[in-house]
Amino acid sequence: QHGLQNWPTGADLVGTKALDAWDAAVERNAKNFGLVRLAQVLRAEASGADHPAQGYYVDHFEIGMELLLAGFQSGVETGELRPDLDYETIAHQVIAMSEGLESQWLADPGGVDIVACFRAYTKVLRQQIRRDVVVGRAPA
Repeated sequence: QHGLQNWPTGADLVGTKALDAWDAAVERNAKNFGLVRLAQVLRAEASGADHPAQGYYVDHFEIGMELLLAGFQSGVETGELRPDLDYETIAHQVIAMSEGLESQWLADPGGVDIVACFRAYTKVLRQQIRRDVVVGRAPA
């Protein structure tokens, strides 16, 4: 499925590298308007329990969640990421941001720069989840 193909594994997904990979997926998707539109339309149609593609999209989101959570958990274990955060909620937010930006982009391709918007989001997120960054305090 768009976004998860060519996804890195192992050490490439530790900590904020999971966000790097998601940034790259959004950038790839931005070059494939037709495929993103097809995937969004099919996902909407597949939302009914009786649709043959419904399981595919459930799996798609579960795989995205698993990849992000594994990266975040590995980042906590290596000491890169803060251990006190709800990474399941953060993973849902990352997916919602990428999916929502795609919807806005499909409605207004010339008016929404999904790559820039998503990278601005993940830049702030990296600052919030890194153990070595104190949010809201000026550097010494």
